[in-house]
Amino acid sequence: MALVLGLLHVWAHRHSVNPDSISYIEIAQSAREAGWKSYVNGYWSPFTLFVEHGLRIFEPGPLCESTVVTFANFAIYLANLACFEWFLRELILLRDASNRPVERGFPISSRTLWICGYVFFLWAGQFWVTPGWVTPDLCVAGLGYLATAALIRIHRGQASWATFVFFGAVLGLGYLAKAPMFPLAFVFLAVVSGREFGQASLDPCRSFGTRLFYNCRAFAISLSRAKGRMTFGDSGRITMPSL
Repeated sequence: MALVLGLLHVWAHRHSVNPDSISYIEIAQSAREAGWKSYVNGYWSPFTLFVEHGLRIFEPGPLCESTVVTFANFAIYLANLACFEWFLRELILLRDASNRPVERGFPISSRTLWICGYVFFLWAGQFWVTPGWVTPDLCVAGLGYLATAALIRIHRGQASWATFVFFGAVLGLGYLAKAPMFPLAFVFLAVVSGREFGQASLDPCRSFGTRLFYNCRAFAISLSRAKGRMTFGDSGRITMPSL
């Protein structure tokens, strides 16, 4: 149902464009000529990379550009669905492994929780973060699911060193998808450092190192050089001038 509704939503909006999608198409076209420097932008994220690949593969004319970009967004929607599946699986495993007694209310079966989770996903995918709306929000949502799933696995004590490296890499990619994920990543790292995570509190340095030096460093340095000052993004200043 999630696949069918997502496809129907994309098909209904295959000729629709919004201001963001126009800007991403223009930046993607610029990147094909000027290279990676076009991605160094204080407001628009490197999410344009997905748009550029879609345009490069299909080589559409002006009439079909919006259709190609919308279906490229549908591919991100499918990846988002897979990310949500892993997150929901980890959440249910955490709930099933909990030894806390039910103090009030009725116990909910794993099957019921699974159905409720997908009802939420369908609702969010049609009204909040839709595949027909070309923005980085789908990428951010999927990476948020992955980061939270890794966090739950760490909390369950099933994490290896690769889980921490993956956790840090996902936080770094989240920053590349949208600048507000940069400060939010420190919230995730602070949660991992909590007492209830036990020995896992010794490993966030691996996550932080991976995130900082492999995912964020090149983009943040290039952006700071282009602006002539230290910055990780200017979207907040533009959308909220009072800041």
